[in-house]
Amino acid sequence: MTLALQAVEPSLLVPLVMGCRQAYLVGDPVQLPATVISSKAVEYGYDCSMFKRLQTAGTPTSNCAACAVRRHVCLHVWWMRQVF
Repeated sequence: MTLALQAVEPSLLVPLVMGCRQAYLVGDPVQLPATVISSKAVEYGYDCSMFKRLQTAGTPTSNCAACAVRRHVCLHVWWMRQVF
Protein backbone atom coordinates (compact mmCIF):
# COMPACT_ATOMS: atom_id res chain seq x y z
CA MET A 1 0.00 0.00 0.00
CA THR A 2 1.36 3.39 -0.94
CA LEU A 3 0.24 5.13 2.21
CA ALA A 4 -0.66 3.50 5.48
CA LEU A 5 -3.30 6.15 5.98
CA GLN A 6 -5.35 4.59 3.20
CA ALA A 7 -5.73 1.45 5.34
CA VAL A 8 -9.18 0.67 6.72
CA GLU A 9 -9.80 -1.17 10.00
CA PRO A 10 -10.24 -4.70 8.61
CA SER A 11 -6.80 -4.54 6.97
CA LEU A 12 -5.16 -3.64 10.28
CA LEU A 13 -7.14 -5.82 12.67
CA VAL A 14 -5.07 -8.99 12.27
CA PRO A 15 -1.75 -7.50 13.44
CA LEU A 16 -3.48 -5.52 16.19
CA VAL A 17 -5.40 -8.54 17.50
CA MET A 18 -2.40 -10.87 17.24
CA GLY A 19 -0.39 -8.93 19.79
CA CYS A 20 1.05 -5.94 18.00
CA ARG A 21 2.21 -3.62 20.78
CA GLN A 22 2.68 -0.48 18.69
CA ALA A 23 1.52 0.70 15.29
CA TYR A 24 2.80 3.65 13.31
CA LEU A 25 0.55 4.89 10.54
CA VAL A 26 2.50 7.28 8.33
CA GLY A 27 1.19 9.48 5.57
CA ASP A 28 -0.96 12.51 4.88
CA PRO A 29 -4.59 11.91 5.94
CA VAL A 30 -5.77 14.70 3.65
CA GLN A 31 -3.89 13.58 0.52
CA LEU A 32 -5.61 10.25 -0.20
CA PRO A 33 -8.82 8.75 1.19
CA ALA A 34 -9.21 5.23 2.51
CA THR A 35 -9.07 2.56 -0.18
CA VAL A 36 -12.51 0.94 -0.28
CA ILE A 37 -13.85 -0.97 -3.29
CA SER A 38 -16.95 -2.61 -1.83
CA SER A 39 -20.18 -0.60 -1.85
CA LYS A 40 -21.38 -2.82 1.01
CA ALA A 41 -18.35 -1.77 3.08
CA VAL A 42 -19.21 1.88 2.41
CA GLU A 43 -22.81 1.17 3.42
CA TYR A 44 -21.61 -0.15 6.79
CA GLY A 45 -19.27 2.80 7.40
CA TYR A 46 -15.95 1.17 6.55
CA ASP A 47 -14.99 3.91 4.11
CA CYS A 48 -12.99 5.72 6.78
CA SER A 49 -9.29 5.04 7.27
CA MET A 50 -8.12 3.63 10.58
CA PHE A 51 -6.03 6.76 11.13
CA LYS A 52 -9.00 9.08 10.54
CA ARG A 53 -11.18 6.99 12.85
CA LEU A 54 -8.53 7.11 15.57
CA GLN A 55 -8.23 10.88 15.12
CA THR A 56 -12.01 11.27 15.39
CA ALA A 57 -12.01 9.14 18.56
CA GLY A 58 -9.52 11.53 20.16
CA THR A 59 -6.38 9.42 19.92
CA PRO A 60 -3.31 11.69 20.03
CA THR A 61 -1.71 11.98 16.60
CA SER A 62 1.18 13.95 15.19
CA ASN A 63 0.81 15.99 12.02
CA CYS A 64 4.16 16.57 10.37
CA ALA A 65 2.69 17.61 7.00
CA ALA A 66 3.44 21.25 7.78
CA CYS A 67 7.12 20.46 8.34
CA ALA A 68 7.55 17.88 5.58
CA VAL A 69 10.89 18.05 3.80
CA ARG A 70 10.72 17.56 0.05
CA ARG A 71 13.75 16.29 -1.80
CA HIS A 72 15.78 18.55 -4.05
CA VAL A 73 14.89 18.57 -7.75
CA CYS A 74 18.23 16.93 -8.65
CA LEU A 75 17.50 14.03 -6.31
CA HIS A 76 14.00 13.69 -7.72
CA VAL A 77 15.29 13.54 -11.31
CA TRP A 78 17.95 11.00 -10.35
CA TRP A 79 15.38 8.84 -8.52
CA MET A 80 12.94 8.91 -11.45
CA ARG A 81 15.71 7.82 -13.83
CA GLN A 82 16.68 4.95 -11.50
CA VAL A 83 13.14 3.68 -10.99
CA PHE A 84 11.66 4.25 -14.43
